[in-house]
Amino acid sequence: MALPRLGDLVDVVSEADDYATQVSQLVSPRMFRRIFKPRLQAVFTRIHELAPRAKLFFHSDGSIRPILPDSLRLASTS
Repeated sequence: MALPRLGDLVDVVSEADDYATQVSQLVSPRMFRRIFKPRLQAVFTRIHELAPRAKLFFHSDGSIRPILPDSLRLASTS
């Protein structure tokens, strides 16, 4: 992983995954909160530890409205 060596030079880190289709989610909000959210939190926290000045760009396609508040909280607590 390059981030431990280049963390001071990185401006933006991009993380992306699809949690929904255009019409519905691929996993329920409950499953997202139980399985994916803790792992994303760990990844985002580690990114900020290694590149504290970098902005995090998180992208997911589709209809993620039911988990959008969770996604925003992940961004604000990392």
